[in-house]
Amino acid sequence: MNSHAIPKVYLRKWRSTVQTLAALREGQVATLAGLDAQGQLVVLLAEGGGESGRVLGLDAHEWDAVRSRAPLASAEGEGSCCVVSVLWPDQSLYGVLSVRNAAADAFDAPWQQLMQQMRLFIESDLRTIHYVRLVEQHKEQLEGDIQQRNRELLQVNERLAGELDKTRRLGDVMRTLTTSGDGGYGETYFRNLVQQLAQLFGGDHALVSVVSPDKPGHAVTLAAYSDGRWRAGFSYPLQDGPCLNLLGRRHVLVPQGLGRRYPRARLPRLLPADSYVGVQLCDARGGAIGMLVVMGRGELPDSQLALQFMELMATRTSTEIQRMRAEQHLRRLSEEDQLTGLLSRGAFLERLHGAVAQAAASAGSLAVLFIDMDNFKTVNDSLGHDLGDALLVQAGQRIQMCFRGSDIVARLGGDEFAALVVAADEAQLAALCARIVQRFGDAFFCEGHELFVSVSIGVSQYPGHGQDAQALLRMADVAMYQAKDKGKNQVQFYTTLLKDKVQHDLHMGTRLRHALIEKQLLVFYQPQVDTRSRLIVGAEALLRWQDEEQGPVPPTEFIALAQRTGNIEALGELVTSVVAGHLRAWRDAGLAVPPIAVNVSPSQLRCASFASGLERMLRAHALSPSMLTIELTEDALMRSGDAGMGPLDELAQRGFRLSIDDFGTGYSSLSYLRSMPIREVKIDRSFIHGIAQRNDDRAIAAAILSLAGTLELDVVAEGVEDESQLMVLDALGCRVAQGYLFHQPMPEAQFRALLAAPVRAAAPAP
Repeated sequence: MNSHAIPKVYLRKWRSTVQTLAALREGQVATLAGLDAQGQLVVLLAEGGGESGRVLGLDAHEWDAVRSRAPLASAEGEGSCCVVSVLWPDQSLYGVLSVRNAAADAFDAPWQQLMQQMRLFIESDLRTIHYVRLVEQHKEQLEGDIQQRNRELLQVNERLAGELDKTRRLGDVMRTLTTSGDGGYGETYFRNLVQQLAQLFGGDHALVSVVSPDKPGHAVTLAAYSDGRWRAGFSYPLQDGPCLNLLGRRHVLVPQGLGRRYPRARLPRLLPADSYVGVQLCDARGGAIGMLVVMGRGELPDSQLALQFMELMATRTSTEIQRMRAEQHLRRLSEEDQLTGLLSRGAFLERLHGAVAQAAASAGSLAVLFIDMDNFKTVNDSLGHDLGDALLVQAGQRIQMCFRGSDIVARLGGDEFAALVVAADEAQLAALCARIVQRFGDAFFCEGHELFVSVSIGVSQYPGHGQDAQALLRMADVAMYQAKDKGKNQVQFYTTLLKDKVQHDLHMGTRLRHALIEKQLLVFYQPQVDTRSRLIVGAEALLRWQDEEQGPVPPTEFIALAQRTGNIEALGELVTSVVAGHLRAWRDAGLAVPPIAVNVSPSQLRCASFASGLERMLRAHALSPSMLTIELTEDALMRSGDAGMGPLDELAQRGFRLSIDDFGTGYSSLSYLRSMPIREVKIDRSFIHGIAQRNDDRAIAAAILSLAGTLELDVVAEGVEDESQLMVLDALGCRVAQGYLFHQPMPEAQFRALLAAPVRAAAPAP
């Protein structure tokens, strides 16, 4: 089969596959070669040091492996290679996927299985390309037939014209659903697909179903279109029905007499039908995961054509199901604290937001417990992080055991835990806290050590202590610190502390406004560097405050204070104004100025004139919007919902580059991100901290990099502090990083000096 030109969308996908293979081991070369008209293998894609365009030479042993479809792992000199063939649907050779490594015997059985799976992904794409071409060829053939027979009987012409129209519509539908974004993703794609199937082939019912993971012997619908309307999702038994037969074969076609052939089937009773066309949906290993079905009350007029079209759509539909499952898996990883198995901070805040809304609607009550382990840092620093982690796991288990099944327990980070308790009075809460304190009175046994660690607990209650999730958690935190001040191993309910906190906020809020007026807030810069060359490729602008009374005030403290006191927009305007002045000065000095990232708050984004005002300010300095990267936290971005799409689109249209900060800690739906004009994501430092030691952190980072590559997003790793973290990130394909390994945040003069004399970043930075 002639290879023709492969669409760019598939070449980009294959490049990601080749990049992944090359990045899995340092110094590894991965190539994808295609067979040209002369029968030579020419390298199309190469990563890790290979060269595109050259002829790939295979020895006789390797050619035998290619012809036999068996993966070959062989030694070549001091190195080794692994080669697999890639075939067109007609079993003719498209090309060869190969990986070479300087190490001997580098490719064991798991590697060969991985190469086979990568081959299946590419061959799946080749099937789609092949079938799209067949549709186009069929269309061209019919057009030629009409031209040749235009003088024949009108009835024949009408039949051919009708077939041509249907073929065109099939081609349009197939292109929409397979090669562009118009067909949608996830539920939108499935709904579009089943509606088109029902309308194109005159079916009364069409559905996409998957084998239920929770209910053996049942299938559950992802989308169902019945009698011209959408039907809510439902499950149905597979026993004695055509869908059960479908799981063991490629397709099932029953032109009529469905009830006679399957008299005990449940699905035709739920959706009355006498005809059935179904195709099997498979995962990457060929295992059945579901079915695509069209049914009619009478005989389907084009059942054979429907079957062919549905078989073409099976690959795209199966891929979409697997993509959704991968996204759900990533969401679960972000929702769960990987050390203790409890909810993560982001997931807890999400549940707390929902509980507050429900309590407000029903005049209910709830409480938040903030639980902090006393002297944990001493144990962690003296006995090591591994023992500290083991202690945290046991502590989480003890805390969880004290609560009801309806309560929600989470690890916020470090040695901090939180819990949400609904419908409990103060006496019940006091008894609950006493149980927790009592549990921690018993010794912990970790790696041969007997340890005694107490807890301090702060409690806030809705509606008396706060009207939103952040306020309740903050008040519980304040109460917890009051408990520590009382001598630790104490419980403190939030009461008169509110007055003290409000007074503190008023005082510090006044000092913050004074600092804004007196220009006591300074903009520092932390460089972002290329992980290979270690040259500066960007920087993040960070605000620092040296208060005359308090000394250095942590950014987390004064930014939260600015949000509470209504000064956050003034802080944002200060940063962008100062950064614009610095950018202009650097450029006028002839320096190569990298893009500068500034953090933007949700309140700034909600301002209707924010984008236009920001552009005017830059233009006044003769600067382009492309010199500024707008960073928004993942949580703020997702909370803005559809209302935030307009400002984001306007910023992108004006030329600003948009980035998601702290990515992986929130709930970003990847299909939702596709609709946003985002150009970059920053992997949160919480995943970088343990990336060299913990498989779960490494898996999350790898998933983010892979999915970001699919969405064509740039990635920056935050909080890189040592070479071991950098080595893992480099192997995973992360090319830009930021952290103390390279540079600490620095004043403008120091950053300007770096730009004036660019050097490779050293570790640690001064």
